[in-house]
Amino acid sequence: MKTLTLTAILAMVITLTLAPTIRASMIIYEPFNYTIGTYNPDPDGGVNGGNGLPYTNVGGNPSGTSTGLRNAWSSGNEIEVVNGLTYSQTVSNLTVSGGAALDHANGWLTAMPFVYRFMTTDPFIKYREGASTGGNFGTNGPLYFSFLMKVSQTNQNARLVWAGSNNEYIGYNGTDGKLTIAGAGTSAGNVAGSPDTTLIVGTASFADYGASAADYLRLWINPPLGGSLGTPNLTATNANYSLGSFTLRTGAADILTVDEIRLGESLADVTPYTVIPEPTLLGLLAIAGVVARKFIA
Repeated sequence: MKTLTLTAILAMVITLTLAPTIRASMIIYEPFNYTIGTYNPDPDGGVNGGNGLPYTNVGGNPSGTSTGLRNAWSSGNEIEVVNGLTYSQTVSNLTVSGGAALDHANGWLTAMPFVYRFMTTDPFIKYREGASTGGNFGTNGPLYFSFLMKVSQTNQNARLVWAGSNNEYIGYNGTDGKLTIAGAGTSAGNVAGSPDTTLIVGTASFADYGASAADYLRLWINPPLGGSLGTPNLTATNANYSLGSFTLRTGAADILTVDEIRLGESLADVTPYTVIPEPTLLGLLAIAGVVARKFIA
């Protein structure tokens, strides 16, 4: 009995300390989990007749899951899957998996992935414009999103594009080495760039579909994992910021890598992380292991 108790306690402590929390309401998760060296990755994997499925699919029809995207990232060998990006803060690591996308293009990609569509029962239909199974995500909310980006040149245009009824360009503006959001509507804010991997977290707040009130995109650059977001670093306001697809745009080839694109219903959905154990905790775990082995012996 003692052996089972101590072993169970040790396993529980390690699990609670190191394991990531399972997310239950993530709509899109593109970790670029393809074979390294793959070109033109296709995130839908052919499911739902090539129309894709959401990353979580509770009560949906068809059943099953995918990345939440459909259609290839490019058609002309512009996107290559490379080793994945990682992101750490003082005591936390963002949960990552798979590879990352290196953009070989100079300018727009020749193809782009769209949000999944055409489910008989869509578990996230309330966010679809017009309650259409093929509509953009653009009502109710807010929705949360995040992604990692890394650039080799901060003075070049290098952006992930939130594409839909209007495009918003998130990343480096190509003029002063600063991160900005720009496109349709009114935008504000800038943050000094860095060649290090950057975590960008955002919210999309939608007015009622068809209403004249404004939608808002708010972005935080490297916010604290597990903490509150606080005041956004970048903001954009326009009549409609619905989401239909993602793409990339650069001012030079081979300068932009993106990874871990997420869209979900909560901040926790799009910023999963594990805690880095402190040295004292590691020592306690080691002692617990020794004690457990004594009882087993």
